[in-house]
Amino acid sequence: MKRALLAALAFLAATAPAAAAGDPRWALRARGLWTDYSNSSAYGASLGFGTLDLEGEGGAETALEFRQTPRVGWELSAGRMTFETDARVFQYVPDFSTNPVTVRPVLQRQSSPDFATQQLGLAMLFHFAPAGRLDWYASPQLAWVDYSIDTASLSRRKPEIALGAKLGVEVPLGASAWSAGLEVRYSETQYQEQDRDLYGNLGIASAAVGVSYRFPR
Repeated sequence: MKRALLAALAFLAATAPAAAAGDPRWALRARGLWTDYSNSSAYGASLGFGTLDLEGEGGAETALEFRQTPRVGWELSAGRMTFETDARVFQYVPDFSTNPVTVRPVLQRQSSPDFATQQLGLAMLFHFAPAGRLDWYASPQLAWVDYSIDTASLSRRKPEIALGAKLGVEVPLGASAWSAGLEVRYSETQYQEQDRDLYGNLGIASAAVGVSYRFPR
């Protein structure tokens, strides 16, 4: 992942035209998301236990930025990311082949329920060189995260606040109002309930590739 991003940045830097000063104030963005997030968790009971494996897949996001000054912009975004799941339930059963008798776990049920995060985010983008060849920016981000979960197999999770940050770059596509961009980001939701569930805190590192359109003044 890191090598691919570095190669893409090097290509953009080599082919980017010089950006004009006085950027438009509004920009609309569409991004594809990817993450290599992976987590395994388990819960136990007297008669058995359950496990849940989460593997990040991908998603999509749209965003609108208002450039308050040449260096500072406010971005509102809405996105969705899906995860591959493997949920298993085990039950303890007696094993009479041993002496003394012991118990062993036996798989009772296995499923791949739907699991996705839906995020509404607000970021303050700081643009390092608005008139440079590449428009580099960094930002803290605050987000409201809701969960789409197959409650027939998994427990429901209430919406939560996520804190994060991101670093990105955009390059104009010729003399048009369109740009191509890359982002790396990290966000973490803090589980608010007193009793931990199967998911716990979700700290997700991800990458985004997209395009943006800057509206003329």
